[in-house]
Amino acid sequence: MNHTGFTANGAVDYAYFGIILTFSISSLLGSSLIITVYVAYIELRTTSRRLLTYLSVSDLISAVAYLMGVVWVLTLGHENALNQEPPTETFMVLFCEFPALMGMFGAMSSCLWTTAIAIYLYMCIVKNDVFRAEMLMWPFHFVCWTVPAVICVAALSSDVLGYDLTLAHYQTRASLCWIKEGPSQLVWQLVSGPGWEIVVFVIIGILYGNTRAYIAKELRSESQVYVSDETMTAIHSANQKLLFVPIVLILLRVWGMVRFLVTDLAADKQEVENNPIMIIIMLLQGAGDSAQGLANCILFCFCTAKVRTQLWRSLQACREHCLLSCRRRRNTMSCQAETTYRFHQQKSKSESTPIVTCDILSASYDT
Repeated sequence: MNHTGFTANGAVDYAYFGIILTFSISSLLGSSLIITVYVAYIELRTTSRRLLTYLSVSDLISAVAYLMGVVWVLTLGHENALNQEPPTETFMVLFCEFPALMGMFGAMSSCLWTTAIAIYLYMCIVKNDVFRAEMLMWPFHFVCWTVPAVICVAALSSDVLGYDLTLAHYQTRASLCWIKEGPSQLVWQLVSGPGWEIVVFVIIGILYGNTRAYIAKELRSESQVYVSDETMTAIHSANQKLLFVPIVLILLRVWGMVRFLVTDLAADKQEVENNPIMIIIMLLQGAGDSAQGLANCILFCFCTAKVRTQLWRSLQACREHCLLSCRRRRNTMSCQAETTYRFHQQKSKSESTPIVTCDILSASYDT
């Protein structure tokens, strides 16, 4: 039994958790920026961006769960598992079971909100029925929040959340807390993660494919007598963004699904996990599973001209405000120094001439 690190090759595991830590913090910041943009800028509060904000809330929950899971592993969790020493119950609940519950809820909710965005765009563009698309908002909320909550409550009541101690027995790669070993482990793993991802891949693939095909058909339609350059640019931009959404989602999530399926079907888990190809897949999973918020931020904030313009204006306004505050502070400090000097000069010479105060100098500066 290895007692010196996470596994026989601890450097790979530290790299894995380092990647998760880096991308989780980036996703946390990215999701927070998307939410802040929606709250701060009224002119950007479109329905599609509102859906993106709800998705970002799910991604933020997932990012926090991954961060807490890394704390579990790097401080106490996996090393104690390797030594067959269970941690304290408080630490187990706070940094293992609770992050597992949050991660489960965030992952399922994120998949459902991604599907909701696909359905909304399909209704608006292909069916040309914005009214019905808007009416779907409450059903979206009910499904995307209630279904994950019900499954999480069922998992919590069934006592299936925790750390898989078989990982320590087989000395396989380190992992975060999720579903602990048991007769129904595989079922719960499918219900809380890869199963949803497979369904989402199929649904959004069909919806986004039909949407892009419809846009291409409309552009080639002979019934359109004239389409302005501005309209063509807008449609092309929307088309490209629709293309990137499923591609980004698949590239981020597919590695975890591949690793899960290959590892669970393998007879010798240790040999499979130590395979060089599986090590690369593991590192890609660490980046992909925790980078959803960062990817959405890049795609819908930094790659969107209106958002970039608003953020740049806000940064310029903050810069001007800071410069003005610094000038006033320097003026106040100079004024106080001048007043103190005049006071001591008058006191030493016993003169009765009036002292120029800071209020007068500040007033003259402001004018």
